Order: sequence, then C-alpha cells, then structure tokens
Amino acid sequence: MKKLVLFLATTLVWSLLPAVSGAATRPCLQGPDKSKRGLIEADVDGDELSDRVWLAGRRAAKWCRWYLVIDSSSFGKIRKRVKPADDYERWVLRNGVGPVALVEIDSVPGHEIALQLARGAAVGGMGLFTLREGIVHRMRVARRREPRNGVFLYGGSGSAIYSTDCIAGDSDRLISSYARPRNYEGQRKQWIVKRRWFQVEGTKFVWGATHKATVRFERIPRLFDEFAGWQTLLQNCEGVTLDD
Repeated sequence: MKKLVLFLATTLVWSLLPAVSGAATRPCLQGPDKSKRGLIEADVDGDELSDRVWLAGRRAAKWCRWYLVIDSSSFGKIRKRVKPADDYERWVLRNGVGPVALVEIDSVPGHEIALQLARGAAVGGMGLFTLREGIVHRMRVARRREPRNGVFLYGGSGSAIYSTDCIAGDSDRLISSYARPRNYEGQRKQWIVKRRWFQVEGTKFVWGATHKATVRFERIPRLFDEFAGWQTLLQNCEGVTLDD
C-alpha cells in the first residue's frame, strides 16, 4: 500500500509540472506589449531634455516583480521597483496601462510620474513618483491614511466623481477631491463635495487644509476648478498624458 501511495503521489507531481512550468514562463504584463507598457516621454531629470518612462515586469520564480523604468538623459537607465499594496494593485499592474502622465507637481525641475494603480469602469487611480539626484522616490502622504495606499483617484460616474489636479499659480500643492449625491435613494440634485489639499515637502505630501460643501451638481464645475474638466487627467498640470 505504501508503494502504491508513493507511486500515485509521484505521478501527480509529474502531471503538474507542465502547468507549473507554464505559469513560471507566462509574461507578467498582459496585453499586446509584454516587455514594456505605457511608454511616455518628457523631461523627468530636470535637464530640459526628453526622457523615456515605462512599466516593466519580470518574473522571479512564480512571482512577478514590477519596475518603473526611466531612460534618463542625465543618469542613464534607472529602475524603481513598484511593490503593490494588495492583490488588487497587483492585478492593475499586470492588466493596466502603466504610466499615465508626466506632469510638474512641484517647483523642482523635472516632471513627476503618474503610474496607474487603480482601474475601474469609470474611475482610475495613480501613484506619484519623482526623480531626485538619480533616485526615484514614491511620493507618499506623510502621517495620514488618506488617500488609501497613497493612490489619488480621478474620473467617476453618476454615483461619485473624483479629481486630482494641480493648483494654478501654486507649484507645490496638489488638490484631491470627490463629490457624491447627498441622497442616493431619491433626490440627486444636491451633491456633497469634499476637497483636500496636499503640500509637497521634499519627496512627500503633507496633509493640508480641507473643505466641505453641499451644492447642486451642475454648479460643481463652475465653483471648483479641479472639477472643471474632471474627466480629464491632471488637466491643470503642466506636462503630458499618455493620450497626448
């Protein structure tokens, strides 16, 4: 009986080997381009020359590792490993679009990188990265839980709208806001708007002022600049988006 059990176990292991091997060789990035995704160009290192940025994936054993790659005119090729916060972000990195914009978030020369880390039917989310002296830093929010995992949202639908944007005339602040109907069950004309400002300090964001208001939906784009074109990614920021 022991020999039979051992034989069956060995047979099962060998039958699984092709599947395991197939999983190990499967590309980390899904879609037509499995070597790099979201290729976009602008000055990232601050030398006023164009740099190339993309997302790359590399399989290590049965796990995938993702890297933000910058082909810098000043520092050469730089890689920053992107560690997903959860399974959802891991799925987005595998199936999303990679960098979605290179925009000037602060007063330091060079564009910051917006990397897609959330993806829904109408809502997207991005993490922001900056290059300082040849080192890539994830721009996280210091001492606050919001936004969750440091992911800034944009887009939306009839249930809620989101906007993350630069502030005209203020190069070191970012605003991230959302609005939702006051009453989902019946009257949807009145919407609750919550606005949050974030100050850039070094390579991080620090939580700033907040503002809350209740207004009619059609007045939101007229009253709040970040919602004037909320379906457009980072509309008031200087730079380029993947769709440009």
